[in-house]
Amino acid sequence: SSSSYIWAEYKYSEPYKYLKNQALFLIIGIVLMNILSKIDYKKYLKCKLLLSEIILAPFVLVASIILAVLSNISVEGLITIFVMPQLYLLSLNYISLVINSRFYKLTWSNEMEVVKNSKSVVFVMLIDFAYTIIMCILLIVGGVLFNLWVGAIVSIVFEIIMTLVARNTLYKK
Repeated sequence: SSSSYIWAEYKYSEPYKYLKNQALFLIIGIVLMNILSKIDYKKYLKCKLLLSEIILAPFVLVASIILAVLSNISVEGLITIFVMPQLYLLSLNYISLVINSRFYKLTWSNEMEVVKNSKSVVFVMLIDFAYTIIMCILLIVGGVLFNLWVGAIVSIVFEIIMTLVARNTLYKK
């Protein structure tokens, strides 16, 4: 006989307690699986974006506030400090979702392998690095050749375009 049978009889005076619990959770799991499989995956994507923004945006905002308080900057500098990082975060969240939806790993032996060993992790890191370099170049070149305001506007427009392209790619049928 099974040790769970003996333990359940000893502890709960009900030898089939664990079997009943497993049967109950099996039924709940099947019901939930059927319900959740009918939900459009795009709703999950929106939830992922929202969760990522809720978690990361306050940190970006606090860093922006600290930088604004510690430095004596102009209005365009304040716009650059507050708007650009939030747009950058939103844009990269969309880009990351696009990449993760294209390069997924379905064969794995543990949960960490799905996240840490998939191609999408490397692609997201490389694209994040390239995106950061492009943003710095746009901001610096625009700021040096013209003024900081022009560099900020060009960078913000680039972020908005990248966000819209990634969003449209993600939600394309």
